[in-house]
Amino acid sequence: MFVSQPIAPLALLVWPWENVIVVAIIVNLWWALSIRYHVVVPSVAYWGALFVRLKWITCPVAAILLFLRGQKLQAAIAFFWPLVVVLLSIVPTTKVGPIQKMFMKCFGYEATAMNPLSS
Repeated sequence: MFVSQPIAPLALLVWPWENVIVVAIIVNLWWALSIRYHVVVPSVAYWGALFVRLKWITCPVAAILLFLRGQKLQAAIAFFWPLVVVLLSIVPTTKVGPIQKMFMKCFGYEATAMNPLSS
């Protein structure tokens, strides 16, 4: 859902809003169930965080184009997509601890080095 923020408003220009929301939910569930706790690539995470900032361009631009077409509901969804993401990503929740441990392992930290009380 996080990465959909700059993409979904553009998708609303060519697909009905219902399709965009359903695809976003399906991809989010797929990611949560098959990839989230198994793969960590720090460089992809870094670039993903930068990529998501494009939402500040794509959301208003898509909203304006959709509004000019007379598609007011789609324009509102495009403009408020970051808020829609927050509402849609409530389920499934994310366990930050396992992901953090995977990142720390990528950077060379061991579980014992992170916990000073474990010695």
